[in-house]
Amino acid sequence: MSNVIKFPKSNKNELPSLDEVKENIEIQKVNQIAEVSGVVADTAIETLMQCGYDFPIGTRAEKDFCLMVEAIRSMVMRYHDEHHTLQEFSDGCFEIDYVDESFVFIPPNIRIIKESEDE
Repeated sequence: MSNVIKFPKSNKNELPSLDEVKENIEIQKVNQIAEVSGVVADTAIETLMQCGYDFPIGTRAEKDFCLMVEAIRSMVMRYHDEHHTLQEFSDGCFEIDYVDESFVFIPPNIRIIKESEDE
């Protein structure tokens, strides 16, 4: 009989590189933004339906729904200091009065927006 204790060989897994960690964090952030945007948009539609507004498939409101989802995504991305195309649109369409806690909608001139994108 031997007094030697055999320990199992350790499985030496390499730690991920800093680039891999950063990439994983970015993927998680993108997934979280998509999930949160979907949940908030679904909740908004459910609330509208509870208030008596039903939006069956085939109505013209589908594009408004898509815009709402993208606006929510843009807002969450701005929180994370990420860029979304709608941010320039909203920056140009609203003036905020922080004293009165109100906003003014400025209808966009689509031609000017299109020209600024082409530059």
